[in-house]
Amino acid sequence: MKSALTAKNSVCQAAGEWFLKSGIQESNGGVARYYFSDRQCNAPLTTEITAYYAGGLLAMYQQSRESRYLDAALKAALYLVRAWDEEASAMPFECDSEGKKYSYFFDNGIIVRSLLALWRECGNSDFLSMAQKVGDSMARDFSDGKNFSPILELPTKTPLPYEPARWSRSPGCYQLKAAMGWYELGLATKDERYDAFYRNLLDASLVSHASFLPGVDSEIPVMDRLHAYSYFLEGLLPAVEERACAEAMADGINRAAGFVRRISPVFLRSDVVAQLLRARLFADQHGVLPLDEAASQEEIETLQSFQSDDSDVRLSGIGQPDQVREHCCPLMRERWIRRLREARKRLFIPGIEPVMRIVRRHGHVKIGVKAVGRHLHHEQRTMKGKCTQHDQPEGNGTA
Repeated sequence: MKSALTAKNSVCQAAGEWFLKSGIQESNGGVARYYFSDRQCNAPLTTEITAYYAGGLLAMYQQSRESRYLDAALKAALYLVRAWDEEASAMPFECDSEGKKYSYFFDNGIIVRSLLALWRECGNSDFLSMAQKVGDSMARDFSDGKNFSPILELPTKTPLPYEPARWSRSPGCYQLKAAMGWYELGLATKDERYDAFYRNLLDASLVSHASFLPGVDSEIPVMDRLHAYSYFLEGLLPAVEERACAEAMADGINRAAGFVRRISPVFLRSDVVAQLLRARLFADQHGVLPLDEAASQEEIETLQSFQSDDSDVRLSGIGQPDQVREHCCPLMRERWIRRLREARKRLFIPGIEPVMRIVRRHGHVKIGVKAVGRHLHHEQRTMKGKCTQHDQPEGNGTA
């Protein structure tokens, strides 16, 4: 797929420039969730987004061998090492704001994987040691005996109440991607406990994943749940050679593609398209499902249509997070109407996952990054500064 390679090179270069020049990473190495264009300042730095950034920049370094990417990734990883709350023995969501009161299971898994990736690249033992601390916290602090609580309040480590109507506030198969951190810790340390942690969550996810989709009565929110379901598909990879996992991945890809085809004439999220394409590539690589080249090419072209070439360095290389299509409600096609909602869909960077919020007018656009090397991950935080969790459109009645 020659056109796919050309597209990859162009979008990665544009995204890389945005990573390094947009100012989303601050001088201490931490990375902001987004940038407030009206206030001309970054939102608070978060450990989760910093981990995405580190993993994404490392992947770009490994592809390009440009040292500036590795330098930025290492700076982010060192920030994560310093972020650990020794007194609470936990990794906070944020270090210097209200977010320090919370720790997130999913976020911790992403942090573990990014630190391990940097450790494998440069051998810094601090990265491995911190990954173990975070992984141990996931197993020790978040378990309720049956499930893993999505969010803990610090310093008491009290689980926030589950909210069944919101996938990000409830345990579920999507957490399997975070559990990959345990699997990778097992490989790094030869400690069999970590593999057992991954296996337990894998078994539970294989039982529950079929009921995750559609999971709601109306179709538009299904697009959001497709994003979360894709976490599950990627979380299968450590065991994808096993028949049950291979069958779940093949069936899951086909189901996800069917929902995308059905809903996309009305509403489409760029991250869902990207995750579906990634799942196809993984499935083909592991002999689970032959690559549907026609569908993949269409997904590549769709993703390219989201990307921006704006002259503003804070916008160039990123794009629209979603598209409200022509067949939807006529009022939603009016831009002034669309601006009245609090849009909680992320701004798209191919291969990387940014975050976007829009409230009322253009001046309130917030641009941010969810850097992902091997990860494609989404989170939810409200504009009012109150932590929610990963599934943005689900928040306030709309993950």
